[in-house]
Amino acid sequence: MTAKGDDRYYKANREKVLLQVRRSTLMKKYGITLEDYDRMMKIQGGLCAICNKTNPNGFRLAVDHDHETGQVRGLLCQECNGKLGWFETNIDEVIAYLDLHY
Repeated sequence: MTAKGDDRYYKANREKVLLQVRRSTLMKKYGITLEDYDRMMKIQGGLCAICNKTNPNGFRLAVDHDHETGQVRGLLCQECNGKLGWFETNIDEVIAYLDLHY
């Protein structure tokens, strides 16, 4: 099939293709189904598990997971997900700082 043919298929089936990509990404990256994600969203009331807000940019909540074990912990807004990732990467420095002041 030519690229032009692929483009026509995508345009005609955009939502179906995007849903397939989303399902595949969730399973490959996090080992969860779209239904698992939707269930977590419902349990969290559509809000970030840390700050209880929605994403300010309107994007879906990110799947938070332990990078060593792969275990999914919850859904986070982009801001909390980024901050948590930074803290996990720099935990020794954070602990040293807190030890100095407490």
